[in-house]
Amino acid sequence: MLRFGYLLLRDGRWRERQVVPAEHVQACSRISPYNPHFPYSLGFDVNTDGHVPEYPRDAFWKSGSGGHVLYIVPSRDLVVWKLGGRDSQYQPSDTGASVEPRERGVPKPQQDWKAGIDQETAQQKVLQKVLDSITDGSNQ
Repeated sequence: MLRFGYLLLRDGRWRERQVVPAEHVQACSRISPYNPHFPYSLGFDVNTDGHVPEYPRDAFWKSGSGGHVLYIVPSRDLVVWKLGGRDSQYQPSDTGASVEPRERGVPKPQQDWKAGIDQETAQQKVLQKVLDSITDGSNQ
């Protein structure tokens, strides 16, 4: 996933080869002219309008199932992959694999676990914390 993010960070280039048209990557990182009322384009959330003030305006990201998020921030030369998951992700209904007896010492899934904050807030905080850790907190 990080390699894919790196490809996007480099406007679709991998070494000397243009793998994805640069215009397509650039369209992913800006609000769509066909839907200017929502900060989203070609499957990516974008911050062109500055609606997440803690992020640089060129930041764009793709969230996925279970809280996974791929962030790309060209002005910081930065790609971040936030892993996510859920307790049931390894159940036979999701994987098709049979249930093996638990090995000794393997923790049991958390019962009745509840998130401390909502998923959108968590996604925003991850990139904010990374940006703060590599700068003085001013995001410049």
